[in-house]
Amino acid sequence: MITLKVPFVYEAIIVKPRCRKPSLVSVLERIDIQIQSSTLSELPVAFTVGERNLHWDGKNLWNIDYESVVERPDRKVSVLEVIENTLSDGKTYEFSGSGTAAPFQNFWRELKWSKCRLGSKYNINESGFDKWLDDADLLEKSEIDCREWVEDNRDAVLKKLNSIVSSIMAVDGTMFCLAGEPRYEVNSFGAGRNYSVAMFVSFGYNKNISNKSYFNALDFKKAQESLLERSPDKNQNPEPNGGDRIKVLIPEAVKCNPLLDHVA
Repeated sequence: MITLKVPFVYEAIIVKPRCRKPSLVSVLERIDIQIQSSTLSELPVAFTVGERNLHWDGKNLWNIDYESVVERPDRKVSVLEVIENTLSDGKTYEFSGSGTAAPFQNFWRELKWSKCRLGSKYNINESGFDKWLDDADLLEKSEIDCREWVEDNRDAVLKKLNSIVSSIMAVDGTMFCLAGEPRYEVNSFGAGRNYSVAMFVSFGYNKNISNKSYFNALDFKKAQESLLERSPDKNQNPEPNGGDRIKVLIPEAVKCNPLLDHVA
């Protein structure tokens, strides 16, 4: 485990001394988190899809978490970058939002459209998640003078933080992230002369697509049969779009059961 102190911001509704109306304040706090760490020898490859390897820890699947920036090649990220960017409060990271190399950078702003914002709940126009905050706008809880602490959304922000922490891992010093189990998806699109049916490899479910359109990694033949039933004029040996089948190296890692898992 790698322990880091992460800053975060949450909102609170208070009633200031000699005031009746509630006010919104943005509160700064720091908390210790622990990033999981492991080695490739402890995480065998359970699936491969083309050049993509999915590693298994006995419960979850993981793959390399590339830093992806428009007009730049994707790159691997060292856990040392994450440590540096976190300890510097993001000053060493070139972007204002979070990324693989700075997963905790202003992460609370991702709650901008969530139901946990307190400003809108109390008819206060400005919300800490909806505006950029300077250091001068932030106070520690001990610095806030109020006669009543009405409500805060600290727990909601911490829930978001914990979800980030649980989804990343340093593997031999390289950042990995949780991955969805690969499965086959047989889907139709278009209409009339443009109607077609194709097979894809997906890593999750689409709520708008029937569970009968999904097949786990061991059910390639069933996926083929489904495609041919829906489009008999297709090649009699259809392959996934892109040409890469799912290779299953650890059958025990196949947990996907679309008919039970997916309600659409």
